[in-house]
Formats: sequence, C-alpha cells, structure tokens
Amino acid sequence: MFIPCEKAYAEDRLKNGFTRVMSFVDLSILAKYFKYLGKNKTQIHEDLVSFCKKFYGDYNNVLFAPRLQKAIDKNDESELRIFKSIGITKNEIDIIHTISDFRYQKILFIFLIIGKIFHEDGEINYYCNNSFTEVIKEAKVNINKKERERILHELNLTGLVSNTLNGSVKINFVDESQNDFYIIVNDKNNLISFFPFECFNCKKELNKISRKHNLCEECYKEKRRMVIRDSTRKYRENNM
Repeated sequence: MFIPCEKAYAEDRLKNGFTRVMSFVDLSILAKYFKYLGKNKTQIHEDLVSFCKKFYGDYNNVLFAPRLQKAIDKNDESELRIFKSIGITKNEIDIIHTISDFRYQKILFIFLIIGKIFHEDGEINYYCNNSFTEVIKEAKVNINKKERERILHELNLTGLVSNTLNGSVKINFVDESQNDFYIIVNDKNNLISFFPFECFNCKKELNKISRKHNLCEECYKEKRRMVIRDSTRKYRENNM
C-alpha cells in the first residue's frame, strides 16, 4: 500500500475507521501516530482498543490482543512518516525526458518520487518497495497486466531502474547533488501533476499531451506533412 504520509493516513482512520476489518497496516500506523503524540505503550494500547471497539462491533479483546500488541511493538522500528516537499532536479527530469514514451516517463517520475519519499538518512541507494500496480496508479497510466510486465522489463533495460532480489525496484538516476531543485512536489495526492511534459522533437513544454504521439502540435503537423510527402513520392515512383 502506497502511503506517502502516515500522519494524514492515521488521522483519516480516526475519522473514518478501518480500510479493512482489523487491518494490521491501519493498527500499526495508528500505533505510530499515538507514539508521535507522546503516548506510552499502555496509553497506545488503550487508544487502539477504543478505536477497534468504535469501528468494529465484533471486536474481542482476547481474540485480537496479540494483533494489537504486535502493532504496538512494530512502531519501535521507525518513526511516523510525515510527507515533506520533494525536490526534483533538472538533471533528473532531463534523464526521464530521454525516454520517448510518455507512459514510461510518468512511471519513472513516480518511481523517483517514491524513492525519495521513503529514503532514509544514511542509506546509499533509493528504492521503491511498492507494487508496480501502485506505481502505475500514481502515474495515472492505464495499462493491462500483460503490458505491465513488458513495460517493467523494458524500463529495466534502460538501466534507469532495476529489480532487486527481494522484489523492490532500485532507482538508478537520482541526482544526489540536491542543490538546485527544478521542481518541488508538495501535493501528496496528485504527484504526477508536477511532471513537466515536453515535445520529444523540439523540447517545448507541453500543456496537453496526446495518447497517440509525443510531439507538440507544430512538430506533429510537420511530421504528418513529411509522411504524406514521402507517401506521395513513393506512389508516383511506383506508378511511373
């Protein structure tokens, strides 16, 4: 599950309840949230029980006590994740733009952002541990299951990302200079809206993209003109 901001996620659970009945993910993040608020383990347990009783009428203390305790113990491993603005450099965008397919560009952009969101200080590499299905959902790319496998394979062939043995994806084009951000991503709910599309021919920024080609209107018209001209020439040559 892609959760860029655990604080916002926990606050939404407190308001709207479980995403799934007795979800361990929900309980774990709530436990971290209560810890973030300064509560001790006894208080966290009491708050989790209150939450469960409120949003799950069949809650049973004896039956679910181990699950709650596991959720509480798990929050010792990491701090509550709070979404912060993500800086993207011009070099990173330029690298993505070397790929001609807009769908691939969008996916790479989301890989990059996720890698930065979940990157922890001291780590050398950047990874995405989310499923590819979650990635393409954030990228707002509509592809079927068979295409997903092919596209992920082709992205690996570019060397910009690579699958690891544990099933995560390593992002290989992170610009670690971090000193001149070209884009600041500050909306966790619409990450792909920050990606700047450009014409693959003239490099002009595009306000609207086409599903059929990767060119601006002028370059597309010129390309069509050249295609028609070549087709006409070949027709004349074959009918002389």
